Amino acid sequence: LVLCADDAAPLLPTVLSRTARLRLAPSPVEALTQLLIVDDHAQPAQARALAIAAGGRTGLAIRLATRPEAVLARASLSRTLLELSPADRRTRLGAAPDLITDGAAVDAALRGEVAPSGGKLQPLERRRAVTLVIDVWRELGRDLAVAGQGQGQGVRDLDQLEELLDGGARVDLGALRRFLDRLDRLALAIEGYASPELTLDALLLTWPRPLSGAKTAA
Repeated sequence: LVLCADDAAPLLPTVLSRTARLRLAPSPVEALTQLLIVDDHAQPAQARALAIAAGGRTGLAIRLATRPEAVLARASLSRTLLELSPADRRTRLGAAPDLITDGAAVDAALRGEVAPSGGKLQPLERRRAVTLVIDVWRELGRDLAVAGQGQGQGVRDLDQLEELLDGGARVDLGALRRFLDRLDRLALAIEGYASPELTLDALLLTWPRPLSGAKTAA
């Protein structure tokens, strides 16, 4: 049997414990951009933004094409995370509830559901929200690493190009690589039912701050 899923959170632990996981790599942004254009899912001006927002995942890019509000909300999450880079511990931890709320809103939009409001999020909604925040963070970190190597032409999020180039010039690339590895490990931990709130707090506290002097390479 082959079970396909883009989110392991809803799967029962008894199912997960009996599976061998095969993670499929996302499509290159340029290839996905062309697919969206050729198959009439988006106009050329919009297709690249969709491919970037989807992180190279074809199904997600197609869903995003019909939900522009989710694209805007996802971009807002990325900006917030970048702005938190120079922030102190209190500011970072204080941002966690809003990040979870925004992540839940984007997740609901992608699923064609009404965003949760008012009441407390359910455990599944919190896991999905933090997983989505991690996905956005991973794309942001990748762009920051590319910018840090002086490769502005390889940055995917052109809307934040100036900010990414500035941040990339002052980031410790070694610390950033370790943080990206941590992102992947903790994303798996959430799939294994680790606390999404504690996971997000741990990531916020280890998000590399800009260096005050020259950049350090690993």
